[in-house]
Amino acid sequence: LLLPLLLAACVRIVGRGPDAGACADYPDGTWTWGQIGVGTCLAGPTDLTFLTREGQTFLAIANSDPFHNFTSGSLLLLDADALALTSGATLIHDLAPAVLPLDRFLGGVAFDGTTALISSRFSPDSYTTTALDKVWLVDLTDPTSPALREDRPYVSVRQDPTDVLLFDRKAWVLNPSDASLSVIDLSADPPRLLDPAPATVISPATLLDDDASG
Repeated sequence: LLLPLLLAACVRIVGRGPDAGACADYPDGTWTWGQIGVGTCLAGPTDLTFLTREGQTFLAIANSDPFHNFTSGSLLLLDADALALTSGATLIHDLAPAVLPLDRFLGGVAFDGTTALISSRFSPDSYTTTALDKVWLVDLTDPTSPALREDRPYVSVRQDPTDVLLFDRKAWVLNPSDASLSVIDLSADPPRLLDPAPATVISPATLLDDDASG
């Protein structure tokens, strides 16, 4: 009785290594955790938000891959209009997923026009919290094909950025590790970092000898 049941079951052939699901991109040969492409998998999501383009709504998710299961994190975009909110679970592959692999340890995600801003706490070759980090700038002119902006792929900010808040054409980025705030000017083309406390400028002064004391 057991053999017919096994033969009738759904079988998926897997390769020579751990199975992260059909959403992942597997390398050739053998592999282990940390060597698998993130593909369209959910991998430690840290933030999500909705984006509307020409009447279509997308759900954007920042994946941080905190356990190093994959080779990177990602920005994952899904067709939110296809979500079955009243009929149980919806599988990601049914939502026309589009993905852009990025660093691990992504944080907040926000949108300004056709640009997505995703904070990243990943500091290559750094063993302390003193390294500068970045906010990725992603071109979402076509949300089904996300890509880094060619004119400026990222803006350097302070240490371990997390939340990204948009107000008055500026991105306000929280950096908890050094208790600071980075401000990105989104009205500039390309966006640039603003100095909220610019250097003091000392101008020439004129001294008047009012009492003629010399």
